Amino acid sequence: MAEAVLLLAVATLAVWVYFERRRNSELERERSLGAPVVGGQHELRALDISNPAGECDFHIVGESNYQPELRRVAKSGRSFMAVLLPEPNNPKDPNAIRVCAEGGRTVGYLSRDYAIDYREAFALLGKHGHVGACRAKLIGGVGEKKSFGVMLNLKDPETILVDVRDTLAPGTVVSPSVQPF
Repeated sequence: MAEAVLLLAVATLAVWVYFERRRNSELERERSLGAPVVGGQHELRALDISNPAGECDFHIVGESNYQPELRRVAKSGRSFMAVLLPEPNNPKDPNAIRVCAEGGRTVGYLSRDYAIDYREAFALLGKHGHVGACRAKLIGGVGEKKSFGVMLNLKDPETILVDVRDTLAPGTVVSPSVQPF
């Protein structure tokens, strides 16, 4: 009996070590891609880029790769704040814009096409030391749809450019297509 308990304790410890190493390697990967440091030395300054009158109707991609994090988010409810971060060093797409849940873990990305559309707005936010944040909600995760998805409440890129100009850089031209008032 004592041998079985000891064997179970060793097996449990081995599983814990495996998952802890895996979690640490995922955190290291996210840091290397420029993930936010939350609760560390660097705090992000975010501009709310939610549409005040809008709904969460903007699809993101890649959520299937982040189901453990989405399940963690779901424990706190179906709504959360998302932080959007450009990833110019992303080896697959230099225009990539990562979507992180509160706490700084990745839950998906803007599609390649949307990342190109939003590139200028996020570059300007970064120039002023900010990232974007918006309301988000989980979809799925119940019934036959076991996996979670994420929908954002996100302003269009031109409106974000105007907001940046008005709040972070008043009186400046932020884009050839958006002039100061």
